[in-house]
Amino acid sequence: MELDELKSIWKKQKVEEQEYLSKEQLVMMLNNKMISFDEEIKKRDWREIGTAIVMSVICGVLLFILDSIWFKLSCVTIILASGLISYKLWAARRTEEGEELNPNVSFKKHLCIEMQKVKAQKKLLKSVLWWYLLPLFIGYLFFMIGFNFYWFITAGFVIFGLVLYAYIWKLNQDAVSKYIDPMITGIKNAIQFIEHPDV
Repeated sequence: MELDELKSIWKKQKVEEQEYLSKEQLVMMLNNKMISFDEEIKKRDWREIGTAIVMSVICGVLLFILDSIWFKLSCVTIILASGLISYKLWAARRTEEGEELNPNVSFKKHLCIEMQKVKAQKKLLKSVLWWYLLPLFIGYLFFMIGFNFYWFITAGFVIFGLVLYAYIWKLNQDAVSKYIDPMITGIKNAIQFIEHPDV
């Protein structure tokens, strides 16, 4: 997953500096940030799902062309992984849409719904190893074995894959700590401010 776009979502404006805002201004500011967040997540999801569809089509064709059992295993694994990835991205964006769109929802309820969405993305990124990286790496591993290179060449490709996937995992964990966690803290502080504006 490419999550560099999260850098542009949550600006460095601290919630502590927002204590003089009215409730309406505070919610409007957070709402604008959440709209940007939602737009970036939608772009990421469409890009990832589009890639998964293309990979599934290519692997579906190769499944009937290639003879090696390892290549076939690779294609099946990647098709299944693409389906899992698409499902996880879709499931992470499911919210109580009826309440979210209801203009009569209270400020607190609105922020709680936004909190639910952000926490779903955090859970997604924290578990990226199991539903994204590992299934694709297994497909990649089968593919490399299928070439029947000398063992040291195959080992080199496997090590390269491990380093690349470890880097992608690290990027996702950094996105949680640098952008998602501060967003959750900001929403929590806003809810507290709405509940106790004089504290």
